[in-house]
Amino acid sequence: GLKDGDGYIFDVLEGRIASGNRAAQMLVSAAGFIKTGFVPQGSFNRANGISEDAVIYCKTRKTTNNN
Repeated sequence: GLKDGDGYIFDVLEGRIASGNRAAQMLVSAAGFIKTGFVPQGSFNRANGISEDAVIYCKTRKTTNNN
């Protein structure tokens, strides 16, 4: 994990991805992020001018083998 002189920089990383963005979801899953939920209308699709559901992904130091 990423460290400085005081220890680990991040304990938890979280993010939202539009539910229609399958490529991004596959990428973060491959990076070890775990799907933890969704937010109805949690993402704005600027190209279509509409809001859509967002999927929440999370990664902690315990969910990775990169310690």
